[in-house]
Amino acid sequence: MILADVYEGYRSDPAFDHLRTDGIVLVPGEGSPRPRIFIVGEAPGATETLQRRPFVGPSGKAIRSLMGDCAKLDPVDWFITNTVKYRPPGNRTPEPEEIAASVPYLRQEYAAVGSPPVLVAVGNPARQALAPHLKFGTTTLAGKPYPLGERWIWVMVHPRYAISQRSYRPKMEQHWEDFGKWFREEFA
Repeated sequence: MILADVYEGYRSDPAFDHLRTDGIVLVPGEGSPRPRIFIVGEAPGATETLQRRPFVGPSGKAIRSLMGDCAKLDPVDWFITNTVKYRPPGNRTPEPEEIAASVPYLRQEYAAVGSPPVLVAVGNPARQALAPHLKFGTTTLAGKPYPLGERWIWVMVHPRYAISQRSYRPKMEQHWEDFGKWFREEFA
């Protein structure tokens, strides 16, 4: 399956009719066509919806900065997307039903980019979608690798938390730095 087919299926799925309102458009993932890292966030915000690109608003800029400045990731290594592809009303956190309805498409999207060996779940909805078996909260799980079959998953705190809780920023930077070091050691 190719990415365009995945997104077309998502667009036509009636489970998301309530999200397709007044100018709300699907925001596809972007990045390397054959990445080694699959990064998943929660859902697009207002800026992402306007630009039709993931992670370009305030939280997205923070993630992209962490990926580059702290983790030192090369763009050829990653693909970035969201669990839910439409902005929820009021920019709320995606509902459990929206996450559950998105999981099959997320799996198809993951397969379409070659099933990378490393997944990064940014925020709790992404963790719920990618690794529901990890039962603790995101802040408890953050900053460490967990085996996921033959793959690995890292759970990261959503940058919105570090924006509101500035004292958490150094810890978040350390998590991304640790991730970058681990990735280069494991996949160099």
